[in-house]
Amino acid sequence: KLALADMADQLAYALEERRLGKVGVIEFLHQTATGDEELGKSSFGKYCADELERQLMDRAAGKFSVVDRRRVRDALKKNQFELRDLSSPVKLVSLSKSLDNAPALVLGTLVSRQ
Repeated sequence: KLALADMADQLAYALEERRLGKVGVIEFLHQTATGDEELGKSSFGKYCADELERQLMDRAAGKFSVVDRRRVRDALKKNQFELRDLSSPVKLVSLSKSLDNAPALVLGTLVSRQ
């Protein structure tokens, strides 16, 4: 939890500094021992995203808003968003529009130690 709290502090500062009024949190990626990355297949990744969202909400205090993760999940499905789409500006813009033009999306990666 401390690492996620530190991330939330840094993100809240960056959002305020850059005057980004809204942020969405995407479920954390899970990198397997073979180096493959998976989205949506790790309960720990879901937990980390939920906790980071909660931590960001605690720090928002009228400076920015946090898009509900259920809305983020729904928008990902609606846009048929896949892992490779993280590098697609067109797909990211479409996702942002689905989230009331959220200018920032947060994504973390969990790396397997095995």
